[in-house]
Amino acid sequence: MKKLSVVNKKFWLGMLVMVLAFGMAVVGCGEETSEEEGPPAVPSGLAGEAKSSSSVELRWNAVSNAENYRVQYKKSSDTSWRTALDDPRSTPYTVTGLDAATAYDFRVAAWNSNGLGDYSSPISVTTNDYSKPPMPSIVSASAVNGSSSSVKITWTAVTVTDNYTPNYRVYYKKGTLADTPTNLTEATSSYPVSGTEYTVTGLDALTDYVFFLKATSSSITNSNGIDSDYSLPKQAKTNVAAPSNVKDTIVTNATTNASIRVTWDAVPSATSYKVYLLEVTDAFSINNSIEFATLKETVTTTEATITGLANSKSYMFFVRASNSAGDGTAGETARWTWF
Repeated sequence: MKKLSVVNKKFWLGMLVMVLAFGMAVVGCGEETSEEEGPPAVPSGLAGEAKSSSSVELRWNAVSNAENYRVQYKKSSDTSWRTALDDPRSTPYTVTGLDAATAYDFRVAAWNSNGLGDYSSPISVTTNDYSKPPMPSIVSASAVNGSSSSVKITWTAVTVTDNYTPNYRVYYKKGTLADTPTNLTEATSSYPVSGTEYTVTGLDALTDYVFFLKATSSSITNSNGIDSDYSLPKQAKTNVAAPSNVKDTIVTNATTNASIRVTWDAVPSATSYKVYLLEVTDAFSINNSIEFATLKETVTTTEATITGLANSKSYMFFVRASNSAGDGTAGETARWTWF
């Protein structure tokens, strides 16, 4: 075998060193490429600030190879995370649709085409409480026709900037517009009402009342809301009382064209009385009320004779007192049969 010269030995030794060095360089390059093409790093510097009763603004430090970020949140008292509907490409990012005065946890992860990175450590932010609603305005307060104990209140709806629909509290007391909102009774004490009207019941007949209103973020399911200031007052007087001691007596007992006299006690402040007639075909019907009766007479005295009745029939008679404010609640009597 031919021996290698010293020159050849050095040549092949140099080639071996170059191959080994190239291999190590290739291995090193592979490791660096793998790191660059993996999922992004964890975002740092996550911080949050409540912006309203329903939103929190989040900020974090950008990750160099992130294409987007994924934000998750949950109530601090819950265990399951929710993912925000969109993926922000940068900060700041605002999470909306949250509950008022509630602690939430937030975390963020970066992602790109190679996958989603790890989430940051969570932070906790409490949303603001609702802001104070504007003061509402009562449009009208008027006695309910056909009632001596009810007043209907209407108002204009208020507009709020928070994420809730305002409700309303209605207050009243005996008095006039000169009265201040003290020693009031809340008509809506069970829970505040929605809409723009409410009927206060259980009032005394022919009595002056003054009414106040508040807008509120409270609801039937949340009693811890914030109320507005009291509205300016509205005054109304209830209608006259129901006639008492309503009675009926037979005047004529003909087979046809029988007649009945209806009498009652005088009602203070009444200027007239309305007498209604209802023929009863079913003694147990829910329709045996003044709403289904026919107005037969309007008189200024305390009696009226109803004619044109038939023998062997059953009738009910209703009497309402009236004045310029309207009609009061009805008193009633019944002549079930006669022969």
